[in-house]
Amino acid sequence: MLQYQLPEILRTPLQELCLQIKSLQLGTAGSFLAKALQPPDSLAVQNAIELLKTIGALDDREELTPLGRHLCTLPLDPNIGKMLLMGSIFQCLNPALTIAAALAHRDPFVMPIERKEEADAAKRSFAGDSCSDHIALLKAFEGWKEAKRNGNDRAFCWENFLSPVTLQMMEDMRMQFLDLLAGIGFVDKSRGPAAYNQYGQDLEMVCAILCAGMYPNVVQCKRRGKRSAFYTKEVGKVDIHPASVNAAVHLFPLPYMVYSEKVKTTSIFIRDSTNISDYALLLFGGNLIPSKTSEGIEMLDGYLHFSASKSVLDLIRKLRGELDKLLNRKIEEPGFDISREGKGVVTAAVELLHSHNIRY
Repeated sequence: MLQYQLPEILRTPLQELCLQIKSLQLGTAGSFLAKALQPPDSLAVQNAIELLKTIGALDDREELTPLGRHLCTLPLDPNIGKMLLMGSIFQCLNPALTIAAALAHRDPFVMPIERKEEADAAKRSFAGDSCSDHIALLKAFEGWKEAKRNGNDRAFCWENFLSPVTLQMMEDMRMQFLDLLAGIGFVDKSRGPAAYNQYGQDLEMVCAILCAGMYPNVVQCKRRGKRSAFYTKEVGKVDIHPASVNAAVHLFPLPYMVYSEKVKTTSIFIRDSTNISDYALLLFGGNLIPSKTSEGIEMLDGYLHFSASKSVLDLIRKLRGELDKLLNRKIEEPGFDISREGKGVVTAAVELLHSHNIRY
C-alpha cells in the first residue's frame, strides 16, 4: 500500500473543479491545473472538459454557458445539479431532490452480509417492476416519510434494511437543495410545492429527468438469448453491480439504461442504473445528429443510432427543437413560466414518453 494517500485532486472527478476554475475566470482549466504541486493527468482534465461540453455547461470555446453558470452555484457534481434544474423546470421536483440527495450523499439501503438475500428482496420490493435503483430509493424515502408521520419510522427502517441516519441526512440535504434552487430563481417558495410537482408521480417523467441528468452515462441493453448484455461507448461490455435491483433482471423491457457511475473490481460494473426508453434519450439526451450512413438520428458520435420513418424522425426533431428553445429561455430567464408558455410542448413530450406502452 502507498505510504500516504494520493492527493484528492488525483483521485476524484474533476468536472466540478473545472467549472469553478471557469467561473473564477482563471483561464483554461488545463493550464491552471498544470500549476498544481501534483497536477492531475492531462487526459483526465480533457475528459472532464469534454463531459462539461457534452452536458451543455461549457461551449466549444471552453467558456461557461448559461447552464454552466447555474451549475457553478450548486455544490454538486454537474450531472446531479443538471438533474435538479430539470426536475424543477419540468415540475418533477420532489423526486429530483430525493434522488439528488441520495447520489450526493449515500445510498440509504444497508446490506448486512448475514441477511443479504432479505435486504436485496426489500430493495427490489421498492423498485417494483421499474427496473430502477433510483425509483427504489425514491419509493423507500417516500415510505419512510409516511412512516415518520405515523410515528413508526424506526420499525419501517428495521424491516426494510434502511439507515435512519442516512434518510434524515437526505431530508436535510433536500431542504438545502431547495434553498439553492430558490436562490438562483428556479423555485418560488411562495407558490408552494404543488406548483413544481405536477409530474412528481409520473415515473416515465422521473426516468426522463434522470436521463437528462445522467447523460452521457448510457448503456445499450442488447438481447443475447434469454438474457440481456450491456455495452457502453467507452469500454464495451459491462455488468450490472450485484447490489443493484437490476442484477436479478434477465431481460429488460426498454432498450437503454442510464447509470450513476462505473466501478472496476473483478469486472467493470455499473452502479445505480435505470432502464429508460429511446424516447427519453431522444427528448432529454444529447444533441441529435443526422446519420451519415443511413436514415436516422445519432448521438454520442454515432454510438447511439435511432431509426424510424421520415415522418416520425421529423416530428421528433421538431419537438426536440421546441423543447430546447423552451429550456434555453428558462435557463437564461429562471422566472420564465414554462408550464404556461410551453404547456403544449411539454404535454406533447409527456405523451411521447408514455407512448412505448410500458407501465410501472
